[in-house]
Amino acid sequence: METQENQPRPLRADARKNRERILAAADIVFARDGLDASLDAVAAEAGVGVGTVYRRFPQRQMLIEELFEARIDRFVALAEEAASMEDAWQGLLHFLVHASRMHGENKGLREIILGPGATSEMMDLPRQRLTPIVGGLIERAKAAGRLRDDFDVLDVPMIELMLARINDLTGSVSPDLWERMLTLVVDGMRAERDSTTPMPVDPIKPAQYLAAITAAES
Repeated sequence: METQENQPRPLRADARKNRERILAAADIVFARDGLDASLDAVAAEAGVGVGTVYRRFPQRQMLIEELFEARIDRFVALAEEAASMEDAWQGLLHFLVHASRMHGENKGLREIILGPGATSEMMDLPRQRLTPIVGGLIERAKAAGRLRDDFDVLDVPMIELMLARINDLTGSVSPDLWERMLTLVVDGMRAERDSTTPMPVDPIKPAQYLAAITAAES
């Protein structure tokens, strides 16, 4: 049983406010400039001294991980909103469109997903929190005859990864091109066609997905 002495002291109101300002500023700076953005830039955006940033977050990775967890919270909220829609197919499309837009608007998030910025623990968060919700949505869309039967839950993050890479390559010259590519992908997901081209390979397995993402840092 923890004693009162062992419990962390709550932050003072001014310290708590500074911490919130730093997180909000880092979210803006990393989304715009990527994870290599300096903590000086974060401090300037927050309106605090860089020493204050280091006191609150002695290691850059601490700041990155907290922001990533906050982003996952937003993805979960989006998934829950999509799952609440009566039409599961429209719910799945709603999730894909808005999740892809969230990736496209956040360079730092794309670098975490596609580069060396993520730890295996970080990448396990989406699987734990999002897969049950999105998986249920997928099964409902299949049962309604709208989604092809061989679509897999891990096809969703793979689609998002493809679109994120497209955005990295073309975002500066054609920032909305990912929407065109998503439209082509969605047409391939539909069950209501005269014929469905069989998948040439099996869906990626969770362990393979994690290995592929974490290998991006090497």
